[in-house]
Amino acid sequence: MDELHELDKQCVRIHTHDCKKGGYRCLKRRDMEGNKICRTPPFPQSHSNYIMEIHSRYPQATLEVLHKLEMAKLLPGTKKHFVPCGLLTAEKAMYTAIMGEHILPTCVPLFCITRSSTNFLVTPSTRFSCSYLSRYTEKTEEHADGFLFPGADGKSFRLRSLTILPIVKRT
Repeated sequence: MDELHELDKQCVRIHTHDCKKGGYRCLKRRDMEGNKICRTPPFPQSHSNYIMEIHSRYPQATLEVLHKLEMAKLLPGTKKHFVPCGLLTAEKAMYTAIMGEHILPTCVPLFCITRSSTNFLVTPSTRFSCSYLSRYTEKTEEHADGFLFPGADGKSFRLRSLTILPIVKRT
């Protein structure tokens, strides 16, 4: 039982998000005033997992065209406001969370195997998965610059990447 308790403490320690610990690299998004905010906000307090629908913002003209294509439906209680439906519905898995905790979503069995951060996000809808992956793959890591050099044989190359962490000189 002590081993299980220690494993739980280790999981919480590794997966608790702390902006300062990561050098504030998580401050990407901006609030209404233009201030940078954490891109990994804490999950709302909940006693169970659930799926939350995310309302995508499309121009009204686009929604009207999507409605004609049966890819948007009339918002209940309105006569002219549409919301995406079917494959365009965006949903996000929300995890059990305790008030005041800021723990990244994780896959506990995977953590038990690797004993490392697993930041595991379930994306139940095709729309959210495609949107997330396309944005993720087009990004460049701002802290990992590198240089390509031609190889001596003329058929290969060498990659010299610059370190993300500051170099500490020892005397």
